[in-house]
Amino acid sequence: MEKEKIILLSHRLIPIDAGQVSIRLILIFLLSFSLLKEVNAQFTFELNSDNYYDDNIYNNYSKVEDLVNGITFGSGYDINSGNNNFQIYYIGNYSYYQKNILKSNYTNKIGIVNTTLFSEDGSPLNAGVNLIFRKNRDYFSIYDFSQLSFYSNYNHTFTEENNLLIGYFFSKNDYHNLSSFSHYENKIFTRATLSFETKTTLMLGCELDYKSYIQKYDDPSITNKNSQLALYLNLSQSLSENTGLAFHTLGRINLMKGTRYIGDENFIYYEEEILNSLYNSEGIDYSLSFTQILNDNLSFNSEIIYRTRNYPSLPVADFEGNSLDFNRSDKEFAAGIGLEYNLSNVIEGLVLVINYNYIKNKSNDFFYDYDNQMLLVGFDWNY
Repeated sequence: MEKEKIILLSHRLIPIDAGQVSIRLILIFLLSFSLLKEVNAQFTFELNSDNYYDDNIYNNYSKVEDLVNGITFGSGYDINSGNNNFQIYYIGNYSYYQKNILKSNYTNKIGIVNTTLFSEDGSPLNAGVNLIFRKNRDYFSIYDFSQLSFYSNYNHTFTEENNLLIGYFFSKNDYHNLSSFSHYENKIFTRATLSFETKTTLMLGCELDYKSYIQKYDDPSITNKNSQLALYLNLSQSLSENTGLAFHTLGRINLMKGTRYIGDENFIYYEEEILNSLYNSEGIDYSLSFTQILNDNLSFNSEIIYRTRNYPSLPVADFEGNSLDFNRSDKEFAAGIGLEYNLSNVIEGLVLVINYNYIKNKSNDFFYDYDNQMLLVGFDWNY
């Protein structure tokens, strides 16, 4: 069977259905709001402008370059009362591609969240609901999606620097033009943070993810569910008051394997090729990062990453699009450096951000054997 590659950018999509909001969660919000006595309310604003040159916007062998202008606006209304904070917020993003104009897109996110502190040290309980819409142009509308999600997490504080986080996340993800890939997702996660007198901080965490497709099939070659276990460790060390070093590793293991695809008698389009879902691969990441605060206004950071990815359900294709009898396997090296300069002496809350990133992905599938460089200059403003 032949397989034709789709030269489109893969996205991790996050979707929604307004009719599925948890009534119980909304009642919790309303109850918390009604119990507020001494109320302090305020608006918050955030404006980010990112302008970057990307020499491989699709992250594949085609090596298509572009200059992208992005703007993000966020606003929230906070109601504070003692140990409780209730917030309603909106975040909107628009990305404009100067050469590949049809790839321009916008995203809207609306959310509410309630945070309650159960001790003087913190121990916050968070519960929230988010609604996200993404809209693309013309044939890129294949990526249009919406998501309804709700979450709850509790971070128990044992001491000022030692805590345990436990949480749950649910979402309904709708791909409007790829309904076969629409699904429900459940995540359960926990993370322990331990700090030592040596100025060392250790974080250990795990996450169990479960994905259930809304549209069911009887075909054994098409899966109706996936699940994955993620384990991670982060070890950070303060070398001085202004210098820090951190090591991070994360491993993903598929507990249920399988894929979905669409096509006809001649061509197959696998989910892994259209959507960049975390369930489509398993492997391990290693990263080492360094942070240096140069003065009160300027900080420097850098990171190097090595990761492996195996795709148990995605066969490799040759130059003619014919599927081969072995599956895709990648090894990726990435590195980045960044500077942040505080411009509060010019405008309060304004920060200049400059980043450079390089990726080299080595794959046994020629389509995903590529390198990528990106240079970003942006401004972040919070008020």
